[in-house]
Amino acid sequence: MPPAGHEAIGSCRRIVRDARKRLMKQVNILRPTAEEWARRSDDASARAPLGKRLRLVPIEERFRVCRACGAVCPYRWTGCRHCGAGLPQDIASRHRWGVALPLMQGLPDPSESQEIEVIEGAVLAAELCLDSPPALALERSMVDLVEELASTATGFGSQVLNGAGGPAFLFPSTADAAIEAAARAALAMLERWRGSTARRGGWLATDVPLRLGINVGLLYRHGGKSGGAFRGGCLAGAEALARVAGPGKVLVSESVFPHLARSFDLVAIDPASLRTAEPPGFPYLVVGEKAASPQDAPNGFTSPFVGRQSELAVLRQHLDEAFQGV
Repeated sequence: MPPAGHEAIGSCRRIVRDARKRLMKQVNILRPTAEEWARRSDDASARAPLGKRLRLVPIEERFRVCRACGAVCPYRWTGCRHCGAGLPQDIASRHRWGVALPLMQGLPDPSESQEIEVIEGAVLAAELCLDSPPALALERSMVDLVEELASTATGFGSQVLNGAGGPAFLFPSTADAAIEAAARAALAMLERWRGSTARRGGWLATDVPLRLGINVGLLYRHGGKSGGAFRGGCLAGAEALARVAGPGKVLVSESVFPHLARSFDLVAIDPASLRTAEPPGFPYLVVGEKAASPQDAPNGFTSPFVGRQSELAVLRQHLDEAFQGV
């Protein structure tokens, strides 16, 4: 008999598939003019509940096109993930729909100008989170949550990326994303995880940007700029993992690696740079340091904590503080 979590995931997939059709139809029919965007933003945003303050915005995305094989690669990469060719590459851009978010409790201040990237939204997040005990207890509520989101429609307004409205969710596709359902489900997952761990005397902690679908439920940043009070048993195994991971290495858990490989083409990474570990009580933390060169990490990052070097340094500082307090 398959694990109970698989039934929850299947339900989430069906719900989001149906929601995707309805939401994209709504986007195509009701896509407002610039004037309408401004009016909607002024009218309803201030009065809407925090969880519903979502804004649909066009976001310019830059990427690289390999001159050797024509493959499209993320802009931050310096080599082709398909054929391995290095520069020169052509730089191009395209527009995606994104959802700009306001400041919410537990999320960073908008002035930090950081982005959160959604990969398959709530479905993949639930799939990965089900590997840990707290998530198993939440699987039923996850299905209820997605059902609720799939049946809810909110108005779209205009907001600039990383502007006063907060950071933006970036979606991998303009045509297939279940825009509102994914974003709101991901936010709700963060809140549910925070509440669950708080009741047990611990917090899940992270810094942004985080890749939802990998980091949701793994680590959660608590308190914004309040000093980074990262404490609790959920970090008890982090120090051991930090010792195992080294520069240019990728450390993943055996339970989560299949999802990582499917989502981020980790199979392209040299197996010698990949290590797995399953410490008791903390089976899913991924810890790594910035690679010395792109060749050390073909995917452009050495852990799902993707971002600029300064952000990774901040994350490690917070983790060090947490280790001292455990």
